[in-house]
Amino acid sequence: MLIENVQMEKTRLKRIALLILIILNCITIFSFSAQKADKSSSTSGKVVDVVMEKIYKNKVTKERESTIRENLTRIVRKGAHFSIYTCLGILTYTYFGTYQLSKGKRFAYTICFCFLYACSDELHQRFVEGRSCEFGDVCIDTSGATFGTLIVMMFLKIAKLIKKD
Repeated sequence: MLIENVQMEKTRLKRIALLILIILNCITIFSFSAQKADKSSSTSGKVVDVVMEKIYKNKVTKERESTIRENLTRIVRKGAHFSIYTCLGILTYTYFGTYQLSKGKRFAYTICFCFLYACSDELHQRFVEGRSCEFGDVCIDTSGATFGTLIVMMFLKIAKLIKKD
């Protein structure tokens, strides 16, 4: 009985910790989406500046630099979408793992949650000055969440194989 209570308490604490991390991840996403277009561009522009400096070090013409900068900006911005939703997928799938659910249901609940949050986030951006609501970003976000979920599933499968030995 005591062991059961300890295990239940561990599970409860794990759920609370994961919920806090999920909420913090969602707040981070929301705060990035709440940035006006010029602030958002400035943030990604700083990353692009660092990449340009490290890779190209003034070795390209001004015309080529402009094209490279434009392409890098798109990669940085879409990469940010993908990566933050990868984290959300990892956290959400792990959270649903604390319940007695099949892998299929855990996967479905995780992707549904992340998809719906991505939709709400894009809708939120529609009301921010200079920002837009793009279904393509929802697809990138959901792909990131799916990737994160698959990472956890693969990790759990490997851990299970190692544990068998």
